Amino acid sequence: MREEYDIMINEAYDIAIESGDFVIGENLNQQVVCLLAANKGDYKQAPGMGVGLDNYLLDDEDQTAMNREFRVQAAKEGLRVNSFQMRNGQLYLDVKRQNEQP
Repeated sequence: MREEYDIMINEAYDIAIESGDFVIGENLNQQVVCLLAANKGDYKQAPGMGVGLDNYLLDDEDQTAMNREFRVQAAKEGLRVNSFQMRNGQLYLDVKRQNEQP
């Protein structure tokens, strides 16, 4: 499994700092969370990036659209979505990098 590292963020979506330095860590989960949480236009460098999860949460009929949008956005980021399910208000994901084994 290939791991990629990046500067990490904290629960407030701010840069994580410990002992006066940036925190570096494996970024797959962080990448998925940011992709789901971001709305289109949130990232100046990539205005078309983002799923906008908050726009789908209250609309049970729009789960198929959310699933499709996440898969499209994930593929653009080099991610493969093995499963994407919403059950009882919980989101269950199995996401890997495209070059990883299933």
